[in-house]
Amino acid sequence: MKGNFKMKKSVMTIAAALLVSAAPAYVAFQAHADEHEEAVMDHAAEAADEAPVEAVEEVVAEEHTLADGTKILVKADEVFVVGEDGVETPAPDGEHTLEDGTVVKTMEGKIVTDEAAPAEEEAPAEESAE
Repeated sequence: MKGNFKMKKSVMTIAAALLVSAAPAYVAFQAHADEHEEAVMDHAAEAADEAPVEAVEEVVAEEHTLADGTKILVKADEVFVVGEDGVETPAPDGEHTLEDGTVVKTMEGKIVTDEAAPAEEEAPAEESAE
């Protein structure tokens, strides 16, 4: 029994010695890993700062009504006819007159020109003779 105890004591001593000798290596490894992680995070932050940021344009949809009562939707340079069911279809080629008199010319569902209707000229008021 006494031999077994000595053997267990020797094994425990060796295991303790290995742990003590390995501890500094583990601490050094962990410190290196922490430095590496910090360097990677710094590099990622720098790359994010340098990355070009694309401007996102918000497309505003404007709803209009044609002179014949048809609803249209204008998104940037695209024009859509809005059906009664709400389905948007690219506007047909041609000139379309809005309720306010504005003429919008489209080709392949896109605005080609956008001209204001000519203003009505008022006839000069006649002066009454006294």
